[in-house]
Amino acid sequence: MKTVLVIEDEKELRESIVEMLTFEGYRVTAAPDGVEGIMKARELVPDLILCDILMPRMNGYEVLGELKKDLTTAMVPFIFLTALSDQNKIRQGMNTGADDYIVKPFLRKELLEAIESRLEKSALYKGYADQNLEKLRRNIISFLPHELVTPLNSIISFGEIIKDHASVLSASELSEMGDFIFQSGKRFYDLIQKYLLYIRFAVNKQSGKQEEVCTNPRTVILETANQIAESCQRQDDLSIDVSDFPLDISEEELQIIVRELTDNAFKFSMPGAKVSITGSPANGTYEIMVSDHGRGIPKETFRQVGAFMQFDREKYEQQGIGLGLFLVRQIAELNQGGIEIQSEPEQGTQVIARIPMTAKH
Repeated sequence: MKTVLVIEDEKELRESIVEMLTFEGYRVTAAPDGVEGIMKARELVPDLILCDILMPRMNGYEVLGELKKDLTTAMVPFIFLTALSDQNKIRQGMNTGADDYIVKPFLRKELLEAIESRLEKSALYKGYADQNLEKLRRNIISFLPHELVTPLNSIISFGEIIKDHASVLSASELSEMGDFIFQSGKRFYDLIQKYLLYIRFAVNKQSGKQEEVCTNPRTVILETANQIAESCQRQDDLSIDVSDFPLDISEEELQIIVRELTDNAFKFSMPGAKVSITGSPANGTYEIMVSDHGRGIPKETFRQVGAFMQFDREKYEQQGIGLGLFLVRQIAELNQGGIEIQSEPEQGTQVIARIPMTAKH
């Protein structure tokens, strides 16, 4: 049985709605004002809230704003009951996060259809979220232990060989094993750093960030991309054409965007295939486009960019925990920008990161 909370200061209307919804099989709780309504919403966490706009003590906009701040009530479907026919006022309610509105006086059928529609949509969202959560759980269980253990195994194994047989190993053998240990340690370090960045930017997205400006993006992009190309031994495959404009983003964040996109482009394309990076103003923002001619990303999956999500992990061996592209999106959105992915299987991928330029530009 679904629970509906009715927040309405007009006693007759409130009681009428309660009686109507109870008859239809809903469990109904009512509150005569916004303050009590918030208390009951947090206590009960109903399946849907009907709320008047013009009320004493706290109006409907304020009620919605308070409930959106609370993670336990933020996703509860919220429908305004309003006598206001002013479109600007109605738009204000929708802009604050309301799911729907009903203008008084309303018919029984209108109210019931609105409630049923929002509950159905909420169930669909929940089902989709549950699917993603289950996929995330499977991904973490299946490959996170592997990514953590593999470099550690290499470090331990080669370290043990050197410890037990150092006296009989040649200089070249020691150098080769030392290189394996170094690369494995670096892989493990990069993994931990990426996870820490994920936590940090997730926190920043909740709490906001200080405004910072990168005054030399061309230098940052060139240096970062070339470092990745060198580490992949694909310097000849990289082409860069970027212009210089001050950007509303920190130098560190820009480095992360370029590093992750360039690394992905090399990771998902074969040696000899070109990877290009361009950067220039477009439509009021600065667009960084990283293009490769690799295997591409299926359209049904690149809309699901998220933490610990990898593309076609079952078909292709790949390192990492699926945080790179997610970090890029988090950073871009944190700086009032965004990303766009264009891809065709077996033809290649373009990822565009849009970053605001400083006001004077």
